[in-house]
Amino acid sequence: MSREETIARLFEKIDKQTEILNKVSESVATLNERSKNYDERLRNVEKFVGRIETLEKKSDVMDCACSNNKEKIDKITAIEKDIGKIKRDYWWISGIMSFLGWILGLAIGLIISLIGLFKQ
Repeated sequence: MSREETIARLFEKIDKQTEILNKVSESVATLNERSKNYDERLRNVEKFVGRIETLEKKSDVMDCACSNNKEKIDKITAIEKDIGKIKRDYWWISGIMSFLGWILGLAIGLIISLIGLFKQ
């Protein structure tokens, strides 16, 4: 083997090693990015768990403080039923009121016209 062939083989091996190092570098960069995302997600999960714990504490306090929840829920249910009835009957009430308004307007117009006739 000549000296030139040996140098050529060494350069080929160096090129292969350089390619492998580039691939490893890309893999490391990808892993670093994933670990940053993982750390950020872990912090978000920790915040979320903290919020859930505070909500659980507050719900315990609310359960103790609101012993008359059943009465309040019954009142709200009754009010919701009344609102539902009013919404259901709204168009009937509107129709009757518009009819009464029409009759009242007709009566007032008739009275004004009769007064106008008697003044002449």
